[in-house]
Amino acid sequence: MKMIKIICGTYGFRSGNGILSPKTPRDPPFEVDDTEAKRLVALKVAEYADDFDDEGEGDFDPGELPYYDESMSLKKLREIAEAYGVENASKLKSKDAAIKAIEEAKNDAGV
Repeated sequence: MKMIKIICGTYGFRSGNGILSPKTPRDPPFEVDDTEAKRLVALKVAEYADDFDDEGEGDFDPGELPYYDESMSLKKLREIAEAYGVENASKLKSKDAAIKAIEEAKNDAGV
């Protein structure tokens, strides 16, 4: 099971008791089976919520980081950069700078 967070659109989540409830980017993370999590992340409608713990450190696995590109907000790109260990990620001034820093951190980590 994986924790995911919807980042785009609305997802119809069916709970264990069969009740269907909509999940949107405004909802907190929720748990789905691994296959469904992988499918939703690949479709770019969700991200793995368990990649980041409450302090932004810990059991982070860069190999499971969700897709990112220049269409994402600078804030989100800074979060991803920080998760990769980019120093002063919160001070990155542009999306291009954030993406470059993420790519450099990925190369340094061998990802």
